[in-house]
Amino acid sequence: MIELSSRKQIKILILGILILIAFVYLIHGFSNLISGNNLPVDLALRYWQAKELILEHKNIYKLSEHAQYPPSFYLFLIPFLQFFSYQFADLAWLFVNLLLMLSAGYILTKLAKDLPNLLKWFLPLSFFCFHAIPHGLGVGQVHLIISIGLLIYVYLSESDTKIYISQTIALFFLTVALGKLSLSIPFALLFLFEKNHRKNILYAILINFILSWLILYFANSSILEYVELLLKNSKAVTSLGHIDIQRLTTFLGLPPFVSLILGISMLLTFIFIIKTYLSTIWDKLAIAALTARFFMYHAHYDNTILIFVLIALFMKAASIQARRIEYLILVLFSFSLIIPARFLEWNAPTYGLFLIFQVLIWLSSGWFIINKKYPKKSDC
Repeated sequence: MIELSSRKQIKILILGILILIAFVYLIHGFSNLISGNNLPVDLALRYWQAKELILEHKNIYKLSEHAQYPPSFYLFLIPFLQFFSYQFADLAWLFVNLLLMLSAGYILTKLAKDLPNLLKWFLPLSFFCFHAIPHGLGVGQVHLIISIGLLIYVYLSESDTKIYISQTIALFFLTVALGKLSLSIPFALLFLFEKNHRKNILYAILINFILSWLILYFANSSILEYVELLLKNSKAVTSLGHIDIQRLTTFLGLPPFVSLILGISMLLTFIFIIKTYLSTIWDKLAIAALTARFFMYHAHYDNTILIFVLIALFMKAASIQARRIEYLILVLFSFSLIIPARFLEWNAPTYGLFLIFQVLIWLSSGWFIINKKYPKKSDC
């Protein structure tokens, strides 16, 4: 009988724990999506908004302050929403999210392909254990199509074998991922500064602009009115966020222009960092994700965008020059996203301390990514 080393036994034990957590979280999330006591509220809201905007040509941005997405994004939801019953939309959304999770698992495993068989599973399993995933699934959010959509785009566009069909699929996912502006703006800025991605992001912006203009035209509206109503409607949700500038300024009683100035300052700082300190696309994506998470209103389920921070930290920790500090930061970062934070929300002191812990860990991870360089062998 072959005896396993204590280190390998610990790795197997941790893998087993991660598999158990991921299984429980995903079963919980998908079951709530299709059979929760309450309708997945966000999916139901998108369903009726898409019907009114696309089929009935109503200006939903005037009708509801919860209309936040660009018109083109509702058009991309056609296969799941407008022409079918809500029950069909629910099942279709379940199928889409299953495909997205499978795609994420495949890509994350491929990114870890150079590692020993046992280690390569830590990256996808750590992501599957993000508590934000089942939370977003349970309410019918679009969090996975944004974060995993961006991951699919980057993976396909950075692939060595670039064929027409894969690049078309990449452009599609990039175009759809731009549908949540509060998450996509830092990524769009990053791609504009990257020569290899500039053409694609310009195409994606143009497609969204043309589609949005056409939809608004039939709804007797315009792009300018949409922007005006979007800014007005956004005030209704700024106090509901978790760990972002708008929530902080609202809590402190500061006027809205303060959060605007701070948000713009953060974007300018982000541009300076990626132009000055970072060289690899995965490092830049990680800082884009942190910027997106902090600079504007976000809820707990939007933490899935931090998948890019997880990838960057994992690549550094998995390098041949890794020290204990790399592993410690990776473990703490993963822990901050695995803990079911929503269960702590009703316990004010505990929840407040946990949010402070998350902020410190996330900022430390960003600082570490900026200052720790890849060895040449691990460059992507």
